[in-house]
Amino acid sequence: MKTIAILLATITSILLITSCQKGDDGDVGPQGPAGANGSANVTSGVYTSTNTYNGGSSDFDYVLNTSLITQEIIDDGVVLGY
Repeated sequence: MKTIAILLATITSILLITSCQKGDDGDVGPQGPAGANGSANVTSGVYTSTNTYNGGSSDFDYVLNTSLITQEIIDDGVVLGY
């Protein structure tokens, strides 16, 4: 029984390894237009917070005054903060 389990494990491993070969995905499409920062539709910036950590609470509100967040971004875009 142990021999059969080892044989099945070996065959399964070989099938998994050989099935992960890179396939042909076709031709690469043309380069799209780039924005001012080198990427279309992406803007980045560095902002400093003056908020301090208050003991056991990890919640705080941060107000960012910038002209980069327009009504169009609010309606249809995404704003990520890290």
